[in-house]
Amino acid sequence: MSINGQCVERVHSFKLLGAYLSDDLTWNTHVDHILKKANSRLPILRLLKKAGLGHTDLITIYCSVIRSILEYASPVWAALPDYLSSHLESVQKRALLKSIADLKTLGDEILSAFEANCSSDTKGSRGGKNAEIDSALLAWFRKARSKNIPISGPILQEKAMQIAKALDVAPSEFKALNGYLDRFKNRNNIKARFISGEVGDVNETTVDSWKEKLPEIVQGWEPENIWNMDETGGGKKSKERLTCAFFVNAKGGKEKPIVIGKSAKPRYFKGISDRSKLPCVYFNQRKAWMESEILEEILINLNRRLKTQNRRILLFMDNAPCHPEDLGEKFTQIKVLFLPANITSRLQPLDLGIIQEFKLKYYRCLLTHVVSTIDVCSSASEVCKSIDVLQAMRWTAMAWNDVSESTESLNVLSRQAYLVLKVELMPWSRRTVMLR
Repeated sequence: MSINGQCVERVHSFKLLGAYLSDDLTWNTHVDHILKKANSRLPILRLLKKAGLGHTDLITIYCSVIRSILEYASPVWAALPDYLSSHLESVQKRALLKSIADLKTLGDEILSAFEANCSSDTKGSRGGKNAEIDSALLAWFRKARSKNIPISGPILQEKAMQIAKALDVAPSEFKALNGYLDRFKNRNNIKARFISGEVGDVNETTVDSWKEKLPEIVQGWEPENIWNMDETGGGKKSKERLTCAFFVNAKGGKEKPIVIGKSAKPRYFKGISDRSKLPCVYFNQRKAWMESEILEEILINLNRRLKTQNRRILLFMDNAPCHPEDLGEKFTQIKVLFLPANITSRLQPLDLGIIQEFKLKYYRCLLTHVVSTIDVCSSASEVCKSIDVLQAMRWTAMAWNDVSESTESLNVLSRQAYLVLKVELMPWSRRTVMLR
């Protein structure tokens, strides 16, 4: 047989789009080919099992690397005789019984994991660039975890966006939103654990009573002279703990942030002779906590500045142990008013969104830095050491300056007689962050 004078070779089978077609109209050649290819990959599972990989991860790898070969183009050739189907099933049985685990021992647990990894959702997942992003992100995640570096959801989202950018994927085509993160974690059996914060029991009667008294308290005070002060700090187990203190007023103004560290002369400040040029006002305490002596020094300096401006303010504070009750009697330009116990989560302006937005923006700076250093660091401790006090102060100043006016503006509402915030924030869950 020839076409345009060219002899056309006659073959018993040929490959078309990955499937082998035979002249006898059977799928024997195709099944033989995929069996050979799948069996050649079974030793991978044995090696990974010896390396200590869990059975759930082994099933995930089996479904991705081996079963995907057996199922390729299956809608075309699925109507197989029993003997060919049994050949295909034999690969799966060898993988499960010999390479992964003993079905008699693990029972339904391993079967449910297998079903989850071979579900229709997995088969219907998008390929192309999205598959490349997933593959690169999973490889990066495993590399980071091999160094014992903890990886959170936001870090995965940030890295996914960086990978997408490197692959020239337009932002409109790929967004690492929470839905993508959940699907990625489910596909790869990645578990996340978060530490939740605690809020004291709120006495509604006290809250209502305070709201009723507030109009009388703030009467005669201009919005720019109604202030609130509060602190937020890193976890107690952190070796490089920092505490931050913030001042805001009802007109939307905010003061330079205050940072409290452990060292009186951090080595990172070497060469900085004028501390006033630091991005934040710095104090030190043995445990990097706010204490009454530091607070009094802060208010003394503030009182001195207000006196030169011939200005007097009303300062709302919570009743923390480091806020002594006699503060209100020590300053001529500052009238200190303490909020009732256990209701600051409902009444204190800084607790109603300002500090949360600050943490969100600070965490963004931290995420960008961590993601960029994980690839060049060999361990989690090395990543942590790349962040010093001065760098944290720079991020603090950047995040605080970036807090929007709509969030920090406090309005005295005559109708409700209460200080409230115009909060325009994304939902913020109480997760443990570097500054919490």
